[in-house]
Amino acid sequence: KEKMLKKPKPNRYHLALINYFEKGENPLYTADKLNILGRRIAQLKEMSISGGAAFLMVFVPPAAAVTDPDQLDYFPWNIDLSNAQAYDRTLPQQHVKDICQAYEIPYLDMMPIFENHPVQPVYFTHFWHLNQEGHRVMATEIKNELVSIYLASPDSTLDELLVPHP
Repeated sequence: KEKMLKKPKPNRYHLALINYFEKGENPLYTADKLNILGRRIAQLKEMSISGGAAFLMVFVPPAAAVTDPDQLDYFPWNIDLSNAQAYDRTLPQQHVKDICQAYEIPYLDMMPIFENHPVQPVYFTHFWHLNQEGHRVMATEIKNELVSIYLASPDSTLDELLVPHP
């Protein structure tokens, strides 16, 4: 039916998160929205710290940012993310990174880790969620980042990270 109408189903755009990659005046990235997001993330950091917990902002990229769209069953076939005039796969990443720098929030960017991971894909090809390999990689990276920031001991266990430290 889609091929006959020469238009992908609307849910393909939603599942692929196409609007997050659109360049130009993107209503998702207005100054007001980014300021609100920054303040909310800063509040989460303060709540974590006041409760004696570690805080780390982890950027998990949309699947289409790190997976070849041809491998994603749901990706709209009429969209070319390599069109640099219309799309930028790093837009969400850039905004989150800028917010974290502005509020001095520890930040882990999973985008280059997923892109360079030898076992692909790290997302399900039929839906936008991480698969088992993606979750394994992310859990390992989060643990390593928390250890390096808060404990500086690579032999620490995940349980030790969950116990507040003075």
